[in-house]
Order: sequence, then structure tokens, then C-alpha cells
Amino acid sequence: MKIKVACIQMNATKNFGQNLDQAIRLARVAEHQGAQVIAFPEVFLYRGSPSQYKAIAQKSEKVIHKFQHIACLTRIPILLGSILERSNHPGKYFNTSLFISEHGQIIAKYRKKHLFDVKTPEKLSVSESKWMIPGKSLIIASLFGVKWGFSICNELRFPQDFRELANRGAEVIFVPSNFLYETGKAHWHILLRSRAIENQAFIVAPAQVGTHPALKHKSFGHSLIVDPWGKVLAEGSSSKSEVVLATLDFNILRQLRRNFPVLNS
Repeated sequence: MKIKVACIQMNATKNFGQNLDQAIRLARVAEHQGAQVIAFPEVFLYRGSPSQYKAIAQKSEKVIHKFQHIACLTRIPILLGSILERSNHPGKYFNTSLFISEHGQIIAKYRKKHLFDVKTPEKLSVSESKWMIPGKSLIIASLFGVKWGFSICNELRFPQDFRELANRGAEVIFVPSNFLYETGKAHWHILLRSRAIENQAFIVAPAQVGTHPALKHKSFGHSLIVDPWGKVLAEGSSSKSEVVLATLDFNILRQLRRNFPVLNS
């Protein structure tokens, strides 16, 4: 069995409407190129000031139905890499992935567990926990006879979660991201290929590119699709919004797991 997946690489801005239009346009491109699953990056509908998060969370939740309609119309499942989701704590939100089936049903909701609070060697500072609440659960969804696992961005630094997803049967793990350029050039390829190799899983990592309009952080781009042997099947650029496609061959994955049974140890 083979499935053609598309990573949508985006340069999201602070303009919600423009981001939504860009996402829908790129989804159409992916459809025309034969994609059977479409995946958007982290925070693909908004990169702007946290002062607008309340309004953006409300808008994001209201447009989910648009993507459900697109999935129904095209019969293509869609990963909303992450949107802002309201919580019961004033001024706090979840960073949430939604996986929509080809019938328009939300079959998985994953809330980012490991928030990004760092100071890089280049003296960039990010404090995601100032605005976000961590999720608690790892999630697996079944679709097309395949088990799909979920992670977001810097969570690829937590190999124990990836191994738990693999132990639960995940054959594909999504890593929608808004990875910093500084850490991306040092770690992005190494970490994604490592997670693929050690878990004998496909990694699908749609990424943001360009500069965050509010925080001025540059994103790394280089959306990646990696096979279970660690081979990069497709890669985006460092400079533009685009569609990145590759075909996942599950016969190869399952044969590898039989012949090289590291997950059984």
C-alpha cells in the first residue's frame, strides 16, 4: 500500500484572512498534484502578537468547518498542523493539531505537551508557556489501514514520546513545526531523521518559513518527509511557501519492521 502525502510549507503572517486564503490555495495545489493526505505546519493561520490570541483562537475555531468541507469535497484527509484553542484559563490557550478524515470528521485532537521555553546561544528568547497550557496525552488515529501519531515542533526533542507512539503502532508521525532558523540549521535534519530511524516510522514535518512578523524570529523552513530508514524523500526550501510531496510505501515499512525488529526489544 502506498499513500502520497503533501507537506504545506507556509510563511504565515499576522493577517489571519490572508493566511487562510494561502492555506486553501496551497491545498488546492496539493490536490491537483495527487496528494492523498495534506498536512499544514504549526500556527499556520496566525503568526503575530500574542495580544490578539483571544480573537485569533475564536476565528480559528470558526474556520475548522471550512477545512472539514474541503476534506469532504476532495476526499483528502487534512492535518491542521496547529491552531490556537481556547482553554478554561483566562489568557491561556492550547496549541492544538486536528486531523480531519476524508469524510470531514475530526478523528484526532492533539494538544502540544512540551512547550517551547528557551534561550538560544544566539540570545533569542521564546516563552511559549506564558500563553499556552500543555496537553497531557499522546494520540493515535487510524486511517486507510495506517496508524498515525502526532507531535508538534520542538517535541521532536523528546524521543520517549516518539517511541511510545511507535509502541502503540504508529507508522507515520506528524511533526508540524515553526522551527527557529538558529536551531533548525543545527538540529532539524538530524532530529527528524533520528526519530524516523529509531522508530522505523515515516516522519511528515510541514514547516513554517520566513520571519515571524511580531517576534522577528526567522523560521527554518525545509519541510521534510523522511522514510523509516532515515532517507529524506522530499524537502522544502528555506525561502518560500510551497507544496512538498512524497509517496509513503507501507510495504517497505512493514517489511523493515519484520526484518529488523528493533521495536520488539
